[in-house]
Formats: sequence, C-alpha cells, structure tokens
Amino acid sequence: MRELDLIGAERNLYILGLTAVDMRALQTLTTSYGDGYSAIVCTNPNCTDCAEHAPIDSIDLTEDHAEELLNTNERLAWYPLRAPFDGTVISKHLPLGESVKDNPDAFIIANLSTVWVDFRVHQRDLPAIVPGQKVIVDCGQNQAEGVITYVSPIVADDTRTALARVILQNPSGRLHPGTFVRGTVAIDRMKTAMVIEKSTIQYMDDQPCVFVYDGHAFDKRNVMLGRTDDKHIEITEGLQTGDNVVIKNAFRIKAEMEKSKTALSGHGHVH
Repeated sequence: MRELDLIGAERNLYILGLTAVDMRALQTLTTSYGDGYSAIVCTNPNCTDCAEHAPIDSIDLTEDHAEELLNTNERLAWYPLRAPFDGTVISKHLPLGESVKDNPDAFIIANLSTVWVDFRVHQRDLPAIVPGQKVIVDCGQNQAEGVITYVSPIVADDTRTALARVILQNPSGRLHPGTFVRGTVAIDRMKTAMVIEKSTIQYMDDQPCVFVYDGHAFDKRNVMLGRTDDKHIEITEGLQTGDNVVIKNAFRIKAEMEKSKTALSGHGHVH
C-alpha cells in the first residue's frame, strides 16, 4: 500500500509539470534524509525517464554530494509553473511573497498566433449571414481576410444583435485583442459589365454623370446607375470599355464646368 501511495504521488507530480530530473532530485532528498522508507527504483529497461539513472542505493553521500544536495534543496525551493501550451503572458496575479493555494490564477497565458474576431450582427441582417462567408476585416491601418466560422443562434435582449465569429491567423502579432474592428461581408457575388467607385459619380442638373478624358480635354457623360454596394456601383449605360474615367478629384472638374457655364450664361450686350 505504501508503494502504491508513492507511485500515485509521483504521477501527481508529473501531472503538475515536474520532470524526470525533478523526480530524481526528490528521490535523492528522500534517501539522504533517511526517513526509514526506501525509494522505489524503476526496473523497466525501456523507461526513457529512468533508464539512464543509477539506483538510489549507489549514491555516495560524500562532501561533494552534500554540497550538491544543498544546491538541490535551494533549487526545489522554487516551484516551476509550466503552461500546457506555448503562448504570451498577458496578465499576472501573483505578487512577490504572496501565499497561494493549489488553484490560483497566477498567470493568464494566451496563444496569440490566432485571434477570434467577434462581430455583432443586427437581427435584421441575420438572414444574410451564414458560416462560410468571406469577411474583410478592417483593423485601421491593417486589413485581413477571414471566413465566418460561427453564428450564434441567440439574439441578445439588450442589443438585439447576435454574435458572428471569424478566426484569423496572427503569426506576426499585428492584430491586438481588444481592438475595435469593422467587417465587410460578401453576401453575394455577381458579374457586371462595368463597375466604378461610387465617389466617381457626380450630379449635374440632377443627373448622374462622370468625366472622361479623351487625351485632350475632359468630357461629361451622363450615365445610368445599377446595383451598388458600400464602395462600387454598376454602370448600365453611358460608358464604353476603354474610356478613361476620372476617379479622383472629379468634383473639381464639376466645379470648373459649372463656373464656366455660369460665366457664359451671364455674358451679353445691351442694345
């Protein structure tokens, strides 16, 4: 029974994170103190932890060994805390000198090689959000692309929103947990003959138009608009493939044309 208790205690120490080297040191202390109990020596020749160790009875308690024993005592005064996975310490709850029990949260460790991005989706948009859809995550100066892996079936009572989760790879650590981000979900894809940025569209005489450069001057083209999203809009009429459309500072061209039109309409002679 005593041997079974000792084997069980040894297994518990392994579970807590001690290694074969630590166990050897404990066996050395037990033998050196001569408490009347003989240490159990592993007799399994295939044991990778114990095969290279000499039996406890062969230890020579010389002065050199006594000094080694003191060093071992000092080392065992420090209890190693080993995490079950590689990660980054993000929080510490163990001040120096604090007495702790057997189940404290001494450190909080997180594996930041992947991060979870949790979006809140309004209930009116939930029918269009399903797992597997691609999401462009805007993190300020950085952008990342991921896939919706989970959509909560429950809507929160206070916000009337549900959780949609995207898992992103973060090997460089550029994505920081706790950051507010914005996600754009592609709920549908379709082919169109011509698409331009929405900021390109200007309005003159209450008609949507764009400006085309023919190599010498800018020409106004009235256009017919089709389907749109947050950034782009479909052009169904008014443009042809190969037209050089002004996509930046189009409002300045519009202002110059309106100024010229006003000046021309005000010119005349008195008879």
